[in-house]
Amino acid sequence: MSRLALLLLPLLLLAFPVPAAPLVMQPALVIPLDGDGTLNARGEVLPLDVDGDGVLEYAHWNGRRLLRVFRQDGTKLWERANPAGYRHDRWTYIDHYAAWDIDGDGRDELLHCWERDGSLWLQVSDGRDGRVKREARLPSPLWEACHVALFFLERPGSAAGVPTLLVPLRAVDAGFQRLPGETDDVEYLSAVRAYDAGLSQLWQARTPEAGHWFHGVDADGDGRVEAVFAGRHRLAADGGLTCTLEGWPATDHVDSAQVADILPARPGLEMAAVGASGAALFDAGDCRRIWSLDAGRVPDPQHVVAGAFDPGSPGLELVIGRGGAGSGLPRIYDFVRADGTIVRSLEVEPLGITMHPLMNCRPDAIAPDKICLGEGWVMDWAGTVLLRPDWYRPLQELDAAERSLHRFDQWSPFAVTGDLLGDAREEMIVWGRHVLVVGRLAGG
Repeated sequence: MSRLALLLLPLLLLAFPVPAAPLVMQPALVIPLDGDGTLNARGEVLPLDVDGDGVLEYAHWNGRRLLRVFRQDGTKLWERANPAGYRHDRWTYIDHYAAWDIDGDGRDELLHCWERDGSLWLQVSDGRDGRVKREARLPSPLWEACHVALFFLERPGSAAGVPTLLVPLRAVDAGFQRLPGETDDVEYLSAVRAYDAGLSQLWQARTPEAGHWFHGVDADGDGRVEAVFAGRHRLAADGGLTCTLEGWPATDHVDSAQVADILPARPGLEMAAVGASGAALFDAGDCRRIWSLDAGRVPDPQHVVAGAFDPGSPGLELVIGRGGAGSGLPRIYDFVRADGTIVRSLEVEPLGITMHPLMNCRPDAIAPDKICLGEGWVMDWAGTVLLRPDWYRPLQELDAAERSLHRFDQWSPFAVTGDLLGDAREEMIVWGRHVLVVGRLAGG
Protein backbone atom coordinates (compact mmCIF):
# COMPACT_ATOMS: atom_id res chain seq x y z
CA MET A 1 0.00 0.00 0.00
CA SER A 2 1.37 3.45 -0.91
CA ARG A 3 2.19 6.08 1.70
CA LEU A 4 -0.58 8.27 0.26
CA ALA A 5 -3.09 5.45 0.67
CA LEU A 6 -2.01 5.00 4.28
CA LEU A 7 -2.54 8.71 4.90
CA LEU A 8 -5.97 8.61 3.26
CA LEU A 9 -7.14 5.48 5.08
CA PRO A 10 -8.32 7.30 8.27
CA LEU A 11 -10.29 9.74 6.11
CA LEU A 12 -11.92 6.89 4.22
CA LEU A 13 -12.89 5.22 7.49
CA LEU A 14 -14.54 8.46 8.61
CA ALA A 15 -16.44 8.78 5.33
CA PHE A 16 -17.60 5.15 5.34
CA PRO A 17 -18.41 4.06 8.90
CA VAL A 18 -17.53 0.53 9.93
CA PRO A 19 -20.72 -1.59 10.03
CA ALA A 20 -21.84 -3.03 13.34
CA ALA A 21 -21.98 -6.77 13.91
CA PRO A 22 -25.20 -8.51 12.84
CA LEU A 23 -27.80 -9.05 15.57
CA VAL A 24 -29.20 -12.48 16.40
CA MET A 25 -32.71 -12.45 17.89
CA GLN A 26 -34.35 -15.46 19.53
CA PRO A 27 -37.96 -15.95 20.73
CA ALA A 28 -38.34 -15.57 24.50
CA LEU A 29 -42.16 -15.73 24.55
CA VAL A 30 -44.66 -17.10 22.04
CA ILE A 31 -48.31 -16.38 22.91
CA PRO A 32 -51.05 -17.98 20.75
CA LEU A 33 -53.67 -15.60 19.32
CA ASP A 34 -57.07 -17.12 18.65
CA GLY A 35 -59.74 -15.75 16.34
CA ASP A 36 -59.72 -14.04 12.94
CA GLY A 37 -56.14 -14.03 11.64
CA THR A 38 -56.50 -10.90 9.54
CA LEU A 39 -58.10 -9.07 12.47
CA ASN A 40 -55.14 -10.14 14.62
CA ALA A 41 -52.42 -9.17 12.16
CA ARG A 42 -53.93 -5.77 11.42
CA GLY A 43 -54.41 -5.05 15.10
CA GLU A 44 -52.07 -3.38 17.56
CA VAL A 45 -50.23 -4.47 20.72
CA LEU A 46 -49.31 -2.47 23.82
CA PRO A 47 -47.45 -3.68 26.93
CA LEU A 48 -48.93 -2.70 30.31
CA ASP A 49 -48.74 -3.77 33.97
CA VAL A 50 -52.31 -4.58 34.98
CA ASP A 51 -51.63 -5.70 38.58
CA GLY A 52 -48.63 -3.58 39.55
CA ASP A 53 -46.23 -6.47 40.08
CA GLY A 54 -43.62 -5.20 37.63
CA VAL A 55 -44.36 -7.98 35.13
CA LEU A 56 -45.83 -6.74 31.86
CA GLU A 57 -48.95 -8.05 30.21
CA TYR A 58 -49.92 -7.42 26.58
CA ALA A 59 -53.05 -5.70 25.30
CA HIS A 60 -54.07 -6.65 21.76
CA TRP A 61 -56.87 -4.93 19.87
CA ASN A 62 -58.27 -4.10 16.48
CA GLY A 63 -60.35 -0.93 16.30
CA ARG A 64 -63.52 -1.39 18.33
CA ARG A 65 -64.04 -4.96 17.10
CA LEU A 66 -61.68 -6.73 19.50
CA LEU A 67 -59.91 -5.85 22.76
CA ARG A 68 -58.09 -8.28 25.09
CA VAL A 69 -55.17 -8.71 27.48
CA PHE A 70 -52.74 -11.65 27.79
CA ARG A 71 -50.29 -12.62 30.49
CA GLN A 72 -46.77 -13.65 29.52
CA ASP A 73 -47.66 -17.33 29.96
CA GLY A 74 -50.37 -16.98 27.31
CA THR A 75 -53.30 -16.79 29.72
CA LYS A 76 -56.02 -14.54 28.38
CA LEU A 77 -57.15 -12.33 31.26
CA TRP A 78 -60.18 -11.01 29.43
CA GLU A 79 -61.58 -10.26 26.00
CA ARG A 80 -64.18 -7.82 24.76
CA ALA A 81 -65.66 -8.43 21.30
CA ASN A 82 -68.04 -6.41 19.18
CA PRO A 83 -68.76 -8.26 15.90
CA ALA A 84 -70.34 -5.14 14.36
CA GLY A 85 -67.70 -2.70 15.61
CA TYR A 86 -65.24 -0.70 13.57
CA ARG A 87 -62.31 -2.83 12.42
CA HIS A 88 -58.97 -1.55 11.24
CA ASP A 89 -58.32 -2.85 7.72
CA ARG A 90 -55.33 -0.79 6.62
CA TRP A 91 -51.58 -1.17 6.94
CA THR A 92 -51.21 2.45 7.96
CA TYR A 93 -52.67 4.84 10.55
CA ILE A 94 -53.15 2.17 13.18
CA ASP A 95 -55.58 2.85 16.02
CA HIS A 96 -53.36 4.09 18.84
CA TYR A 97 -54.48 3.55 22.42
CA ALA A 98 -52.61 4.20 25.67
CA ALA A 99 -51.99 2.53 29.01
CA TRP A 100 -51.18 4.21 32.31
CA ASP A 101 -51.87 4.05 36.02
CA ILE A 102 -54.34 6.87 35.61
CA ASP A 103 -55.99 6.21 39.01
CA GLY A 104 -52.72 6.15 40.96
CA ASP A 105 -53.44 2.72 42.45
CA GLY A 106 -50.26 1.11 41.13
CA ARG A 107 -52.04 -0.75 38.30
CA ASP A 108 -52.28 0.30 34.66
CA GLU A 109 -55.60 1.09 33.04
CA LEU A 110 -56.25 0.85 29.31
CA LEU A 111 -57.29 4.15 27.70
CA HIS A 112 -59.16 3.39 24.51
CA CYS A 113 -62.23 3.90 22.33
CA TRP A 114 -65.29 1.64 22.13
CA GLU A 115 -68.78 1.57 20.65
CA ARG A 116 -71.92 1.35 22.75
CA ASP A 117 -75.57 2.28 22.19
CA GLY A 118 -74.86 3.66 18.73
CA SER A 119 -72.18 6.07 19.96
CA LEU A 120 -68.41 6.22 20.17
CA TRP A 121 -66.93 6.42 23.67
CA LEU A 122 -63.57 7.25 25.19
CA GLN A 123 -63.13 4.73 28.01
CA VAL A 124 -60.84 4.00 30.94
CA SER A 125 -60.92 0.24 31.48
CA ASP A 126 -59.41 -1.83 34.27
CA GLY A 127 -56.46 -3.72 32.81
CA ARG A 128 -57.18 -6.77 34.99
CA ASP A 129 -60.72 -7.55 33.85
CA GLY A 130 -61.76 -4.98 31.22
CA ARG A 131 -64.33 -3.37 33.49
CA VAL A 132 -65.16 0.18 32.35
CA LYS A 133 -64.24 2.59 35.15
CA ARG A 134 -65.45 5.72 33.38
CA GLU A 135 -66.23 6.96 29.91
CA ALA A 136 -67.00 10.05 27.85
CA ARG A 137 -69.05 10.22 24.69
CA LEU A 138 -67.14 11.29 21.56
CA PRO A 139 -68.79 13.15 18.66
CA SER A 140 -67.18 11.05 15.90
CA PRO A 141 -69.30 8.75 13.70
CA LEU A 142 -68.93 5.00 14.20
CA TRP A 143 -67.20 4.51 10.85
CA GLU A 144 -64.34 6.81 11.84
CA ALA A 145 -61.02 5.72 13.36
CA CYS A 146 -60.22 6.69 16.94
CA HIS A 147 -56.90 7.37 18.65
CA VAL A 148 -55.86 8.20 22.22
CA ALA A 149 -52.57 9.92 23.09
CA LEU A 150 -51.31 10.52 26.63
CA PHE A 151 -49.05 13.42 27.66
CA PHE A 152 -48.03 15.02 30.93
CA LEU A 153 -48.91 18.60 30.07
CA GLU A 154 -47.85 21.50 32.27
CA ARG A 155 -51.41 22.65 32.75
CA PRO A 156 -52.06 25.34 35.37
CA GLY A 157 -52.94 23.60 38.63
CA SER A 158 -52.06 20.12 37.39
CA ALA A 159 -49.63 18.12 39.50
CA ALA A 160 -46.64 16.24 38.18
CA GLY A 161 -47.56 12.74 37.04
CA VAL A 162 -51.15 13.66 36.16
CA PRO A 163 -51.79 12.85 32.49
CA THR A 164 -53.80 14.63 29.84
CA LEU A 165 -55.49 12.61 27.09
CA LEU A 166 -55.61 13.93 23.53
CA VAL A 167 -58.14 12.62 21.01
CA PRO A 168 -58.06 13.76 17.35
CA LEU A 169 -61.39 14.57 15.71
CA ARG A 170 -62.75 15.70 12.38
CA ALA A 171 -63.31 19.44 12.36
CA VAL A 172 -67.02 19.11 11.58
CA ASP A 173 -67.53 16.67 14.47
CA ALA A 174 -65.81 19.06 16.88
CA GLY A 175 -68.09 21.92 15.81
CA PHE A 176 -65.63 23.69 13.50
CA GLN A 177 -66.13 24.62 9.87
CA ARG A 178 -64.31 22.66 7.20
CA LEU A 179 -62.00 24.83 5.10
CA PRO A 180 -62.27 24.80 1.29
CA GLY A 181 -60.18 21.94 -0.09
CA GLU A 182 -59.26 20.70 3.39
CA THR A 183 -58.81 17.01 4.12
CA ASP A 184 -61.03 16.84 7.20
CA ASP A 185 -60.03 13.56 8.77
CA VAL A 186 -59.10 12.09 12.14
CA GLU A 187 -55.94 10.70 10.54
CA TYR A 188 -54.88 14.28 9.67
CA LEU A 189 -55.57 15.56 13.20
CA SER A 190 -58.04 18.15 11.87
CA ALA A 191 -59.10 19.00 15.43
CA VAL A 192 -57.90 17.97 18.88
CA ARG A 193 -59.87 17.52 22.10
CA ALA A 194 -58.15 17.25 25.50
CA TYR A 195 -59.47 15.38 28.55
CA ASP A 196 -58.23 15.17 32.12
CA ALA A 197 -57.77 11.92 34.04
CA GLY A 198 -61.44 11.95 35.01
CA LEU A 199 -62.43 12.30 31.32
CA SER A 200 -63.71 15.84 31.76
CA GLN A 201 -63.16 17.88 28.61
CA LEU A 202 -60.45 20.52 29.03
CA TRP A 203 -60.27 22.20 25.63
CA GLN A 204 -60.56 21.84 21.87
CA ALA A 205 -58.17 23.10 19.21
CA ARG A 206 -58.48 23.54 15.45
CA THR A 207 -55.47 22.13 13.58
CA PRO A 208 -56.20 21.96 9.81
CA GLU A 209 -54.01 19.80 7.53
CA ALA A 210 -51.84 19.00 10.55
CA GLY A 211 -50.29 15.58 10.08
CA HIS A 212 -50.50 12.09 11.52
CA TRP A 213 -48.76 12.26 14.92
CA PHE A 214 -48.52 14.11 18.22
CA HIS A 215 -45.10 15.08 19.60
CA GLY A 216 -44.47 16.59 23.03
CA VAL A 217 -41.99 19.39 23.79
CA ASP A 218 -40.26 19.11 27.19
CA ALA A 219 -37.62 21.83 26.84
CA ASP A 220 -36.64 21.95 30.52
CA GLY A 221 -36.45 18.17 30.91
CA ASP A 222 -38.70 17.97 33.97
CA GLY A 223 -40.86 15.17 32.58
CA ARG A 224 -43.80 17.45 31.74
CA VAL A 225 -44.35 18.92 28.29
CA GLU A 226 -44.89 22.62 27.80
CA ALA A 227 -46.46 22.12 24.38
CA VAL A 228 -47.57 19.44 21.94
CA PHE A 229 -47.15 19.45 18.19
CA ALA A 230 -50.23 18.18 16.37
CA GLY A 231 -48.51 17.69 13.05
CA ARG A 232 -47.35 21.12 11.91
CA HIS A 233 -49.22 23.05 14.63
CA ARG A 234 -47.75 23.74 18.09
CA LEU A 235 -50.35 23.78 20.87
CA ALA A 236 -49.75 25.16 24.36
CA ALA A 237 -50.82 23.16 27.42
CA ASP A 238 -54.11 25.09 27.45
CA GLY A 239 -54.83 24.24 23.79
CA GLY A 240 -53.88 27.63 22.39
CA LEU A 241 -52.11 27.67 19.03
CA THR A 242 -48.64 29.12 19.64
CA CYS A 243 -47.21 28.72 16.13
CA THR A 244 -47.24 26.70 12.92
CA LEU A 245 -44.10 25.39 11.22
CA GLU A 246 -42.57 28.32 9.35
CA GLY A 247 -42.89 28.05 5.59
CA TRP A 248 -44.71 24.72 5.66
CA PRO A 249 -47.33 24.80 2.86
CA ALA A 250 -50.88 25.11 4.16
CA THR A 251 -51.97 22.31 1.82
CA ASP A 252 -49.27 19.90 3.01
CA HIS A 253 -49.43 17.89 6.22
CA VAL A 254 -46.54 16.46 8.24
CA ASP A 255 -46.21 12.76 7.50
CA SER A 256 -43.64 12.09 10.21
CA ALA A 257 -41.65 14.11 12.75
CA GLN A 258 -39.32 13.84 15.74
CA VAL A 259 -38.69 16.31 18.57
CA ALA A 260 -35.28 16.12 20.27
CA ASP A 261 -32.10 18.07 21.04
CA ILE A 262 -30.88 17.50 17.50
CA LEU A 263 -28.47 20.48 17.51
CA PRO A 264 -26.99 20.59 21.05
CA ALA A 265 -25.08 23.82 20.28
CA ARG A 266 -28.45 25.60 19.99
CA PRO A 267 -30.63 26.32 23.03
CA GLY A 268 -33.84 24.33 23.31
CA LEU A 269 -35.19 21.47 21.23
CA GLU A 270 -35.68 21.03 17.51
CA MET A 271 -38.34 19.33 15.42
CA ALA A 272 -37.47 17.40 12.27
CA ALA A 273 -40.45 17.04 9.95
CA VAL A 274 -41.08 15.44 6.56
CA GLY A 275 -43.97 15.68 4.12
CA ALA A 276 -44.76 15.98 0.43
CA SER A 277 -42.95 19.34 0.27
CA GLY A 278 -39.69 17.86 1.59
CA ALA A 279 -37.82 17.69 4.89
CA ALA A 280 -36.94 20.48 7.31
CA LEU A 281 -35.66 21.23 10.79
CA PHE A 282 -37.44 23.74 13.04
CA ASP A 283 -37.01 25.34 16.43
CA ALA A 284 -39.49 23.44 18.62
CA GLY A 285 -40.08 26.56 20.71
CA ASP A 286 -41.16 29.07 18.08
CA CYS A 287 -41.50 26.99 14.85
CA ARG A 288 -38.76 28.96 13.05
CA ARG A 289 -37.18 27.08 10.16
CA ILE A 290 -33.50 26.20 10.58
CA TRP A 291 -32.83 24.38 7.31
CA SER A 292 -34.74 22.69 4.49
CA LEU A 293 -34.34 19.91 1.95
CA ASP A 294 -36.95 20.34 -0.77
CA ALA A 295 -38.72 17.48 -2.53
CA GLY A 296 -36.24 17.73 -5.39
CA ARG A 297 -33.45 16.63 -3.07
CA VAL A 298 -35.49 14.21 -0.96
CA PRO A 299 -38.44 13.03 -3.08
CA ASP A 300 -41.53 11.72 -1.30
CA PRO A 301 -40.18 11.60 2.27
CA GLN A 302 -42.60 9.62 4.42
CA HIS A 303 -40.80 8.79 7.66
CA VAL A 304 -38.00 10.27 9.76
CA VAL A 305 -36.15 9.00 12.82
CA ALA A 306 -33.58 10.86 14.94
CA GLY A 307 -30.85 9.28 17.03
CA ALA A 308 -27.23 9.22 18.13
CA PHE A 309 -26.35 6.93 15.24
CA ASP A 310 -22.79 8.18 14.59
CA PRO A 311 -20.49 8.08 17.65
CA GLY A 312 -18.21 10.65 16.03
CA SER A 313 -20.91 13.32 15.78
CA PRO A 314 -21.67 15.92 18.50
CA GLY A 315 -25.37 16.07 17.64
CA LEU A 316 -28.04 13.67 16.52
CA GLU A 317 -28.52 12.32 13.04
CA LEU A 318 -31.65 11.85 10.94
CA VAL A 319 -32.62 8.98 8.69
CA ILE A 320 -35.41 9.68 6.20
CA GLY A 321 -37.33 6.90 4.50
CA ARG A 322 -38.81 7.72 1.11
CA GLY A 323 -41.81 6.23 -0.60
CA GLY A 324 -45.29 4.99 0.23
CA ALA A 325 -46.13 2.03 2.40
CA GLY A 326 -46.29 -1.56 1.27
CA SER A 327 -44.89 -1.10 -2.25
CA GLY A 328 -42.34 -3.90 -1.87
CA LEU A 329 -39.91 -1.87 -3.98
CA PRO A 330 -36.38 -1.10 -2.83
CA ARG A 331 -36.60 1.81 -0.43
CA ILE A 332 -34.30 4.81 -0.51
CA TYR A 333 -32.96 6.01 2.84
CA ASP A 334 -31.35 9.42 3.23
CA PHE A 335 -28.77 9.68 6.03
CA VAL A 336 -28.70 13.32 7.14
CA ARG A 337 -26.47 15.23 9.56
CA ALA A 338 -28.00 17.57 12.13
CA ASP A 339 -27.04 20.55 9.93
CA GLY A 340 -29.02 19.19 6.97
CA THR A 341 -26.09 17.69 5.07
CA ILE A 342 -27.05 14.49 3.24
CA VAL A 343 -24.21 12.05 3.95
CA ARG A 344 -25.51 9.29 1.72
CA SER A 345 -28.66 8.01 0.05
CA LEU A 346 -28.90 4.24 -0.07
CA GLU A 347 -31.21 1.70 -1.63
CA VAL A 348 -31.58 -0.88 1.13
CA GLU A 349 -33.32 -4.11 0.11
CA PRO A 350 -37.09 -4.25 -0.49
CA LEU A 351 -37.90 -3.44 3.13
CA GLY A 352 -41.36 -2.18 2.26
CA ILE A 353 -42.81 -0.16 5.09
CA THR A 354 -40.86 2.11 7.45
CA MET A 355 -43.88 2.99 9.55
CA HIS A 356 -43.13 3.25 13.27
CA PRO A 357 -39.53 4.39 13.24
CA LEU A 358 -38.45 3.91 16.85
CA MET A 359 -36.49 6.48 18.87
CA ASN A 360 -33.66 5.60 21.27
CA CYS A 361 -33.52 2.06 19.93
CA ARG A 362 -30.62 -0.10 21.11
CA PRO A 363 -31.63 -3.76 20.94
CA ASP A 364 -28.07 -4.73 21.88
CA ALA A 365 -27.90 -2.11 24.69
CA ILE A 366 -24.69 -0.83 23.09
CA ALA A 367 -24.08 2.67 21.73
CA PRO A 368 -24.60 4.03 19.15
CA ASP A 369 -28.36 3.98 18.57
CA LYS A 370 -29.66 1.63 15.91
CA ILE A 371 -32.20 2.46 13.21
CA CYS A 372 -35.18 0.26 14.08
CA LEU A 373 -37.92 0.11 11.48
CA GLY A 374 -41.15 -1.70 10.73
CA GLU A 375 -41.34 -5.52 10.66
CA GLY A 376 -38.36 -5.67 13.03
CA TRP A 377 -35.74 -4.59 10.51
CA VAL A 378 -32.70 -2.98 12.14
CA MET A 379 -29.83 -1.19 10.42
CA ASP A 380 -26.92 1.04 11.41
CA TRP A 381 -25.58 4.43 10.32
CA ALA A 382 -23.55 2.73 7.59
CA GLY A 383 -26.82 1.44 6.09
CA THR A 384 -25.94 -2.15 6.94
CA VAL A 385 -28.92 -4.35 7.77
CA LEU A 386 -28.24 -5.88 11.20
CA LEU A 387 -31.50 -7.76 11.76
CA ARG A 388 -34.15 -9.16 9.45
CA PRO A 389 -37.58 -10.64 10.23
CA ASP A 390 -36.36 -14.18 9.47
CA TRP A 391 -36.06 -15.07 13.17
CA TYR A 392 -39.81 -14.90 13.87
CA ARG A 393 -41.55 -15.64 10.57
CA PRO A 394 -41.42 -19.46 10.95
CA LEU A 395 -43.07 -19.24 14.40
CA GLN A 396 -46.67 -19.47 13.18
CA GLU A 397 -48.23 -22.13 11.00
CA LEU A 398 -49.94 -20.74 7.91
CA ASP A 399 -52.10 -22.73 5.54
CA ALA A 400 -51.73 -22.46 1.77
CA ALA A 401 -54.28 -19.66 1.47
CA GLU A 402 -52.61 -17.66 4.25
CA ARG A 403 -49.17 -18.09 2.71
CA SER A 404 -50.46 -16.42 -0.46
CA LEU A 405 -51.53 -13.28 1.45
CA HIS A 406 -49.53 -10.06 1.52
CA ARG A 407 -46.84 -10.30 4.18
CA PHE A 408 -48.56 -7.53 6.21
CA ASP A 409 -51.59 -9.83 6.50
CA GLN A 410 -49.30 -12.56 7.79
CA TRP A 411 -47.36 -10.43 10.28
CA SER A 412 -48.02 -6.89 11.49
CA PRO A 413 -45.35 -4.43 10.31
CA PHE A 414 -45.51 -2.48 13.60
CA ALA A 415 -42.80 -3.95 15.82
CA VAL A 416 -42.37 -2.59 19.36
CA THR A 417 -39.11 -2.49 21.34
CA GLY A 418 -38.35 -1.93 25.03
CA ASP A 419 -37.56 -3.74 28.27
CA LEU A 420 -40.56 -6.03 28.07
CA LEU A 421 -39.44 -8.81 30.41
CA GLY A 422 -38.04 -6.70 33.24
CA ASP A 423 -34.48 -7.92 32.65
CA ALA A 424 -32.88 -4.51 31.90
CA ARG A 425 -32.51 -5.55 28.26
CA GLU A 426 -34.42 -4.42 25.20
CA GLU A 427 -36.73 -6.94 23.64
CA MET A 428 -38.94 -6.76 20.54
CA ILE A 429 -42.66 -7.56 20.17
CA VAL A 430 -43.98 -8.80 16.84
CA TRP A 431 -47.35 -10.38 16.14
CA GLY A 432 -49.25 -11.94 13.30
CA ARG A 433 -52.30 -13.98 12.44
CA HIS A 434 -51.89 -16.62 15.13
CA VAL A 435 -49.09 -15.67 17.56
CA LEU A 436 -47.55 -12.81 19.51
CA VAL A 437 -43.77 -13.16 19.90
CA VAL A 438 -41.34 -11.42 22.24
CA GLY A 439 -37.77 -11.70 20.97
CA ARG A 440 -34.52 -11.30 22.90
CA LEU A 441 -31.02 -10.95 21.51
CA ALA A 442 -29.01 -14.15 21.72
CA GLY A 443 -26.40 -13.96 24.46
CA GLY A 444 -27.80 -10.64 25.70
